[in-house]
Amino acid sequence: MADAAYQAHEKRIRRELVQAGVSLYGLLKAESRYLPRVIYDEEYIHAVAYGQHNSSSAMLIATDQRVIYLDKKPMATIMDEVTYEVVSGIEMEVHTFFATVTLHTAVTNYKMRYVNIRCADTFTRFIEDQKVRKFLQQNEAAENLDTKKIVEAVKNDLAGYYWIPREEEKEKASII
Repeated sequence: MADAAYQAHEKRIRRELVQAGVSLYGLLKAESRYLPRVIYDEEYIHAVAYGQHNSSSAMLIATDQRVIYLDKKPMATIMDEVTYEVVSGIEMEVHTFFATVTLHTAVTNYKMRYVNIRCADTFTRFIEDQKVRKFLQQNEAAENLDTKKIVEAVKNDLAGYYWIPREEEKEKASII
């Protein structure tokens, strides 16, 4: 009976990988086949970025609970997991046929090269959505925050990125 439950878990993980945009090649990778051992029963995959990390094939998996870095080799498995609170940003560069995705965390940066463009876009958008969602949840405790205060707080929490002001903001700053 436990074997049937594990097979159902494997099918669910495979289905979620396909929904995240993983190709047939991606499903054959060692990381994809090892993933059912890593994902909890109550955890769901929303986005995946797989490609080359340093000189090795690896995968970044974004679930509803955490981000997992997985590098499966025949004799070793390298796995890191980080919560969305530790993620400080994400960067995506689109090249001709592939993309490069860099996940910036407080621990380290995970740079994936030769990533499927569709997977890279989905992964980047999901990470950004999670960061905004976590930010709003943290500020939900402080009641009566208006939109201007939230925008100002987000501007001040860009962690090394530049805020490009709109034309109205430029005009307002020049008047003052």
